[in-house]
Amino acid sequence: MKNLEIIVAIVLIVTIVCLSSLYTTANADKYLALGQQHRIDSTVCLMMPDEEVEPRVAEIEEISISAIKEWEDKVNERMNINTTRDIIVFPWAEHDVKSVYEFPQCKTFVTFETKLLKNKVLGQAGFDFSKSWFKYSWSQIATQHYKGDIRVSIVLGGNSQVESVKELVDLPINDIRNIVLHEMGHALYGLGHYESGDIPKVGFKKSAMYYAITPFADQVLEVTDNDVDMIDRLYSDEYRFKPRACHFFGGELIPITCSINS
Repeated sequence: MKNLEIIVAIVLIVTIVCLSSLYTTANADKYLALGQQHRIDSTVCLMMPDEEVEPRVAEIEEISISAIKEWEDKVNERMNINTTRDIIVFPWAEHDVKSVYEFPQCKTFVTFETKLLKNKVLGQAGFDFSKSWFKYSWSQIATQHYKGDIRVSIVLGGNSQVESVKELVDLPINDIRNIVLHEMGHALYGLGHYESGDIPKVGFKKSAMYYAITPFADQVLEVTDNDVDMIDRLYSDEYRFKPRACHFFGGELIPITCSINS
């Protein structure tokens, strides 16, 4: 899939972090918005990987549709609406050498990368709203990543030394679903990250948009009340303005303040 690297507005990444060091002690949680929004029922296109390289294509398709539907169902319930997104699946052979402009029906592209993404991130999302006749969002999902440190003994000239190397392995299917769920919050709804003062193992339970995902840890990410409340504030006509940030105390549903500044 070509041209998905054209990033005009915003690029977001979700990274693997050192869980012992990357969190704050602020009293209030903060939920960010990107200032970019699609129609709430825009069409999603899943651009599937090469089955010869990634044999789990059927499973990846199933969990991706499941993640998109989780957002849709919970947003419909929260906003008391009944929208249905079209999801179109393109096998590798149908999109491999094509440009995004050959898929005008697609408003959000999801691609699956069988190599490391730039900066070794798990996923990233962006928007290209530069052309009035074709505005789209996109996300790239990693299906492999480094797992841990493997200590390898190397013999050089009769002398033995131990080096620490990382092994590139398939991400578990549930981790791929977590990444899709998170990136769809960016690409479908324009959500930013949820920043919490709690330690990560608590923080990720507050929001699917928590800023860090831990692979190979049996995490189960879910769309939470905080997530759909933020979407309601971005898309509902009930509120006076579209916020760029809302501050939550302890992750409670009712924000302390929302503002047009992040």
